Amino acid sequence: MSSELSMTEKVLPASSFTSTSIRPSYYIREPNFGKYDNIEDITVVWLDSHSNVSLDCFDMKIRLRYLINHLLTFHSISTCLEYMNSDIEYEKVFFIVSGSDSEIILPEIHLSPKIHFNYIFCNDKEKYENLSQTYSKIRGIFNDKDSLLKKLISDITSCLSNLLPISIL
Repeated sequence: MSSELSMTEKVLPASSFTSTSIRPSYYIREPNFGKYDNIEDITVVWLDSHSNVSLDCFDMKIRLRYLINHLLTFHSISTCLEYMNSDIEYEKVFFIVSGSDSEIILPEIHLSPKIHFNYIFCNDKEKYENLSQTYSKIRGIFNDKDSLLKKLISDITSCLSNLLPISIL
């Protein structure tokens, strides 16, 4: 969680919450990605324009924070694209996107070498199955957070084991 302390964050006002959203005492934060230090080679980026209003999404963010030190969440496609086009050349990005946002952003980022894998998190898997045939970096379409987390952990573990230097004396 040290990356949280090194980031400049924008706190969304409590008035942006609806009656079905998280209690007003909780705040969802968007990073100012121009000023941060990632001490890892792995970044999990999550884009979901509706994640502010779901307790399930809030729980997912908490669980992701336990798994990875550098988690960035975006609620705007344009802000997410701005980050993806910024100078993050040495990071491997594991990108989680909502189904509705995936149809808009995947055509823009699928060729980027920054993106290691994409994961679609949605309610209707069948609706987005065609995207996995179009975009080879999609590791799965998930409607269950536990399945998504299991796959993400497996992929990150595999990636990290490939990044670790080995010295032979």
